[in-house]
Amino acid sequence: MLSLSCYVFLPLSVLALLASVAVFVMFFSGIIKYKASWTFQPAYIFAAGLFVVAQFFFLLPVFLSDPELGAFESTVIAFYNTLRSFAIDMEIYDVLELLSGHKLLQAYAAFYAIASPVITVGALLSLLKDYFASIRLKLNKMNEKVNVYVFSKLSLESLTLAQDIREKAIAEIYGGTDVADEPKWRIRRKLRKRILLVFCDVPKKEEDENFSLLEKAYDLDALTFKKDMCALRIFANIKLLKGKKTGDKKIWFFAIGENDNENVSNTLTLVNRLTKLIENRKEKVNYNNIPDVKFFVFTVSDESERLFDKAIQENIEGFFARENFDGLIIRVNETRSLVYNRLYDYGSEMFAPRSKDSSQKLLSKNHITVQKRVNAVVVGFGGYGSEMVKALPWYCHMNQESIQIDVFEKSKEAIDKVVYRCPLMFDNEFNGASTGTHFNYSIKIHEQVDVFSKEFAQQFKALKDVDYVLVALGTDEDNITAAMHIRMLCERMGVEPKIEAVVYDTKHAAALKDLSILKYNAQQDSVEQVHSYNIDFIGDIKSYYSLDNILKPQLHEEAKKAHLHYSSTKTQIEKSLFYTSDYHYRSSLGLAIRNKAREEMGFFSFLEKDKSAKAEVENTEQISEDVKKAKDEIEEARKKKLAQVEHLGWWLWMLAEGYEENPVRNDLAKQHKDMTAFENLDLVDIKKDYAVLGIDYEDEPIEETVTQKGDANV
Repeated sequence: MLSLSCYVFLPLSVLALLASVAVFVMFFSGIIKYKASWTFQPAYIFAAGLFVVAQFFFLLPVFLSDPELGAFESTVIAFYNTLRSFAIDMEIYDVLELLSGHKLLQAYAAFYAIASPVITVGALLSLLKDYFASIRLKLNKMNEKVNVYVFSKLSLESLTLAQDIREKAIAEIYGGTDVADEPKWRIRRKLRKRILLVFCDVPKKEEDENFSLLEKAYDLDALTFKKDMCALRIFANIKLLKGKKTGDKKIWFFAIGENDNENVSNTLTLVNRLTKLIENRKEKVNYNNIPDVKFFVFTVSDESERLFDKAIQENIEGFFARENFDGLIIRVNETRSLVYNRLYDYGSEMFAPRSKDSSQKLLSKNHITVQKRVNAVVVGFGGYGSEMVKALPWYCHMNQESIQIDVFEKSKEAIDKVVYRCPLMFDNEFNGASTGTHFNYSIKIHEQVDVFSKEFAQQFKALKDVDYVLVALGTDEDNITAAMHIRMLCERMGVEPKIEAVVYDTKHAAALKDLSILKYNAQQDSVEQVHSYNIDFIGDIKSYYSLDNILKPQLHEEAKKAHLHYSSTKTQIEKSLFYTSDYHYRSSLGLAIRNKAREEMGFFSFLEKDKSAKAEVENTEQISEDVKKAKDEIEEARKKKLAQVEHLGWWLWMLAEGYEENPVRNDLAKQHKDMTAFENLDLVDIKKDYAVLGIDYEDEPIEETVTQKGDANV
């Protein structure tokens, strides 16, 4: 017969059970709503704890009703059976016997006996989630057909990049990205045979923002780990032995966290781990069969980039023997990449010479003596603004254009930071100097001027002529507002410059792309036409965090060719400098950008014409030797002019990097011996200025010393 305590504890048991069920329902509805992967959350622990209390309050009066047990023994046995129930080991028959004659309570006891193991299984699955994910990662990284992409952190940026990788894989499978008619389960199955996306350092998902990130990761069928990227032991099962055809497989790491130092540290750890593994099996390694391993390091710190130089030189010599080797560590500087990519893709349109009667009509582009003053305005002197200001002089100098750059910045601290990094660039010796160096650039900084003030409007109108404007104030809202206000000022001034504004949000950029207003005709009292703001919104997250934009394969190849142009021998060491030296890599990018613009604007066209004319002259006996000699001299003068202009362009790039002149080159101190007039260069270095442009230097070949071979101007 049940004891009277049943009337006290049984209601408490029911209440605790109802509370437990309510918490469970809320927990699982959250998982379903956000499609998040299973995880062992505090809500689950709290609900399971209430369930334990409910079961104990039920079993306690049951065992108290046994006349052979005292209060203490009943309490211990009730608690003991509560715990045993979660291991499918509860003395259910004893409980049912004590509840004989009470069918409803027996069913209640059976419920606990069944539900408890289910909760145990759920907890075990949660604890084993990372283990099962590790198994899937291990199987896929050994699979020669599955490319593995590892992201150091789950964030909006890494998800955007992962989505782009997934879309490219879909396009390869289906011949396009329009797969609306294909079942999702079939797409997922095919993708699992091609790619594996892995996110590390996954944040807790109690916050709404993290729920959204996990939902997107789930949609991508990605693996998520709470642990660090270096803890994955990703190289443990990579096939390295001869005969194993894994050379086409990709294992790419993206150190894409917000902390620069952490990105660098993680990358160096993984690079050292990989090279140590290869070193231990060196006699058996075939570098052409090693998977295509790449490390993409997102960092805006120049100092952190320098940490890679020595690490790469010491650890990956064997990789340069690979066929089609295109780098192990790819440094991604968000601000610099946006500016460099923009100049490479659209620079010749942004700064092409224009006639006075029309801002859209280009001048003749078939020679190198075009003189034009470019007037650029940069609003905001932070990351994007400062990079553009440093790039404009060496870019526009490619064809002897003079450029006036007006910078508007409210914060004096931001100005000081830029000047501190490249002081000579803003020094009067170079900035605005019209003699001596022949640099045709002038940078005027309008200090402590608020863009949203009357003072800015007055100073902007005083510029009179403006060809290009970049707005980079730090937030999308400020950039959009400022760009539209500047367009209004330009309309009043009667000028039509190209205006670009940095907008991070992809949806905002897309919505604003065709932004326009109606133009009203006061005389006819009617609307004549749609008048566009003609503002380019650049730098949105979807455009920037795409594989094509980060890799920039065409620019990368052109830069590689430019790097090799300076030497006729193209030795293994010289090739490796493009990948192992941050100086050579970045300067080669600058040279490739200038060369592309020269070609598009016609500054190499005279070479082809002169070659054709020279051939005709040589085939005509009637023409005197004096005429032939004169034509040769004209051709050589033009070549020399191009080489001189390129040397000054390189010099300006060095100033932007913070270098100064010194008799001995020292990259650590940012000093270089060739930061001098073209006429003062050694013959070896003069030849390099010809070579980087793809122009032959008409002279007897000379022997280069070992030090000269390693001292490139690119």
